[in-house]
Amino acid sequence: MLIIKFNGEGMYCLRFIFVFTWMLLSIDSVHASAESTYLEDPEGCAGVIQSIEDWNVAFKSGDLEVLGSLYDGGAQLFPPNQNVVDGRLAIMEFLAGAVSAGVYVQQNTTEIRCMNEFSYEIGVAKSFVKDGETSATVRQVDSSRYLVIWRKIDGSWLIYRDIWNVI
Repeated sequence: MLIIKFNGEGMYCLRFIFVFTWMLLSIDSVHASAESTYLEDPEGCAGVIQSIEDWNVAFKSGDLEVLGSLYDGGAQLFPPNQNVVDGRLAIMEFLAGAVSAGVYVQQNTTEIRCMNEFSYEIGVAKSFVKDGETSATVRQVDSSRYLVIWRKIDGSWLIYRDIWNVI
């Protein structure tokens, strides 16, 4: 480890660079090992994919009980420009508002990685609402990018963190 001194005072710039570089290399090797674990078990994400499908079906049908069952008890939602929504019951209330407003979400998952008890899902989504209660016409109200962290508990993949940003 190198230390540079100017005017008798310790300057740890090179030390910082060395440590920072080591951290980046460590992170890259952790990512590579997690990715190789995923590649060794391509079926490992099947449970997450099924949970994503279950969420979409439940949201579209307005089944709040099924939606709630797909969230970890300590789950958090991070909706744009709003306070964090903490816990399964608060999340169910939040989703009930969207369901009762007639919101429909179309998701396009672009990446999933599964690593032991956690996985993540990245994608883009479009939100739509009906034009009137009886209308078959829908209009798009926003587009967003999202990140969902899933947690495996007793063999079931549950949403642990969910954040999205309007684009």
